[in-house]
Amino acid sequence: MPASKLVQTLTSHLKIGEIDTDFNNIICNNMIVFLIGFMGCGKTTLGKRIANKLNWQFIDLDTYIEKMQNATVSEIFQNEGEHKFRIYEQTALNEIIKTENKTIVSTGGGTPCIIENIELMNKNGTTIYLKASYSLLVNRLKNSKKTRPLIKSMNQVELPIFVLKKLAEREPFYKKAQYIVDTKSIELGAIVKLINEL
Repeated sequence: MPASKLVQTLTSHLKIGEIDTDFNNIICNNMIVFLIGFMGCGKTTLGKRIANKLNWQFIDLDTYIEKMQNATVSEIFQNEGEHKFRIYEQTALNEIIKTENKTIVSTGGGTPCIIENIELMNKNGTTIYLKASYSLLVNRLKNSKKTRPLIKSMNQVELPIFVLKKLAEREPFYKKAQYIVDTKSIELGAIVKLINEL
């Protein structure tokens, strides 16, 4: 499967039939689909819908780690630090790959930025980068800071600067995904309908 293949997005003027082959390859050729992208790009929303329509399992990687460690992500960051969290994250990925199938996995924003992680996901499943614009991410994250430890304490000036910097750092890793979907013009409902009809 070629790396970084650009998947056509569903817009009001694009016929569903034109992308049947692309999404058939994405979903049917692998039993684990990893959704990657910056925090706030919509991984959990899309992942749950896909899993529901396919009758597959949905796993949010952060929630999975919280159950493993009996602590919230915020508590892990606060008490043990980000480095320890990344170790737990890699352990969780390996466990999911070994034990699960027919599963949609919503990863954390920093998950693929460890080179071993993106290689592991590409080797053992299908990776889809949900690409969202800088302005869209900032607007979404302003309303969800409390649940995100990396940005929880940032003010209205610090948050946009953080997103700009982190997005620039992380996007080269995101682009190692096998497929890229631009969320700017994507219609989640149409994609759910398409996958349900595969």
